[in-house]
Amino acid sequence: MTPAPAPQPVPSPVPASTPVPILTGPPNVNIASQCTPSVARGSSNESVRKLTKLELLRTLQDLADNIWEFSSIGLYNAYPYTPYDGQDKLQLAFNNYPDEFARIPGEDFEHLHGAEQVSAWIDASDSFASKFLALNRQANFLSEGCRTSTLSSDCIAEFITKFGRRALRRPVTEIEMTSYKALATADAGSTLHLIISRMLRSPDFLFLIETGTVDDGTRTRLTDHEVASRISYATIGSAPDAELNTEADAGRLRNITQVDAQVARLMNHPRAKAKFQQFFSDWLKLADVKNPNNAYANYEMLLDYKDATFTGYTSNRMDQLYRTETQDFLANVIWNRRGSFKELMTLRKAYPREIRTAKVYRAALNPPSLYDIYNADLTLNGVVQEYDAPNHPGLLTRAAMLSSVSPVPNAILRGVGIKRRILCDTIPSPDFSIVANRVAELNALDETHANFPNYEAVTKLTSSTACLACHSAINPVGFLFETYSPLGTKYPVQNVVVPSFELDTIYRAFNLPKPSPPPGVYGVLLVQYPLPPAQKVFIENGLPDTFANSDEFINAISDSKRARACMEVRLFRHLQRRMETVADSCSLAEAGTVLNQNLSVLQAFTRSIANEDIFWRKSK
Repeated sequence: MTPAPAPQPVPSPVPASTPVPILTGPPNVNIASQCTPSVARGSSNESVRKLTKLELLRTLQDLADNIWEFSSIGLYNAYPYTPYDGQDKLQLAFNNYPDEFARIPGEDFEHLHGAEQVSAWIDASDSFASKFLALNRQANFLSEGCRTSTLSSDCIAEFITKFGRRALRRPVTEIEMTSYKALATADAGSTLHLIISRMLRSPDFLFLIETGTVDDGTRTRLTDHEVASRISYATIGSAPDAELNTEADAGRLRNITQVDAQVARLMNHPRAKAKFQQFFSDWLKLADVKNPNNAYANYEMLLDYKDATFTGYTSNRMDQLYRTETQDFLANVIWNRRGSFKELMTLRKAYPREIRTAKVYRAALNPPSLYDIYNADLTLNGVVQEYDAPNHPGLLTRAAMLSSVSPVPNAILRGVGIKRRILCDTIPSPDFSIVANRVAELNALDETHANFPNYEAVTKLTSSTACLACHSAINPVGFLFETYSPLGTKYPVQNVVVPSFELDTIYRAFNLPKPSPPPGVYGVLLVQYPLPPAQKVFIENGLPDTFANSDEFINAISDSKRARACMEVRLFRHLQRRMETVADSCSLAEAGTVLNQNLSVLQAFTRSIANEDIFWRKSK
């Protein structure tokens, strides 16, 4: 079968001149308290939601049964915008498809596909159809008698029925059947190419469109097929699988027991794990983690074992290793241990895959000689191993959460991160001109950090009236974590480490004896300071508000209902791609109850999807 030339584009879901609407707003951690018997559950769910770039890709891959030629298509490659000989056209189309504006859940959302996304999708649908036919994937949707170079009207109808059922996530209507059959040509390849590419450009493919059944004036009851799509895209980020489709076709998705069983099944799918790992990555801003301060890596003698010819020590690639360790920690707590929120915040374990991360966590390796083997792989046949990490309780002390490019702990960023991400406090961005002036003033006093402990320097930096309104809440949180170096290692004091090439200037300026570092070590200890005193931090009523150290603060966070509510609201936004309203309060309360009873985080994730709201959307 010879694929036809690209068909003429159908009308774009969004005209080129139409801007993509963006919704923003801080998370409402108190929304669950507004759940009352009068709440019309599900009445805030939209009738239309766009599929994201990743969801579109996953759906295409599943239509082709995820064979290697399609499963290997990723969102990025080394040549993002320039085609080269032999490059897969479907890969190129996804490279040119703009990312969603919203990367951090709860901060901004797009409701429509932008003009550039539509243009790229026209290329993607055409390229998919060509590749699909070239690999004979249409055979899965045709009976044996129809797998010929010509297609009868009945065979075309068979393909439309079977392919459309999976692509549109529901049975094809009679009107759609007539429309797609009208695309038939004398050539089977041309006919199928037109049908596939047009169906993939349909709003019913590009969006989750919910027409529903009964409308009571406040909300509309969804069909089983619409419920199945909600379940599937909320768990595995793609169209329903065969079992879920079977349940929808049989009308067995009409109560919580039926839905809960399917959600629980899919939550153990590798794609569900990847989807929720992405939630944590976005929530914690793991993509923003940079290689930590290189002078500290030198000081700790952390050789990059991937470069055996390098005689010095470097923080190269540690950003990637830190992100991976955090995701391994999350996977073990949530899926392997079925851990609670408290365990998520307090578990003293680490999951390093190589020596440098193990050193940061001071993991007790067996045998200890592994410390001296640069290429030691700490996984066991590819399985990540668990190590005791008594100095690193829970999520907030992951190296990825603590590392910094600065020569001293970045108390401000640490404080802002916890207040914004973990407690959902509203922290406005500063006036950067004021910050620049204050930094310049401070550098004039203490450019080398040899005059003041970091917490004193930060206090001086933020002592103006304009700054104190926010920093009186931010700084104390950051100061509690000053026991951790910019590398993420815990110390009983605060070390200030500088590159050795700066030593001559620094030590001459302060009339100090210049130390002699070991061979190959270029990060040298300049000075040590005691840790900050106890700090006052208000979390919520009923919890302590004075903390001697980070461990005490983390224990309080692990008991915090506000922290649990913050995670739950951000998860809701991640799943629903919209902001919460009072009509969502009861579903949020259900998931919050699971977390507050110290049941597993995975159960709370399941309850975020499988609740009464999944059956409803707002009325027309």
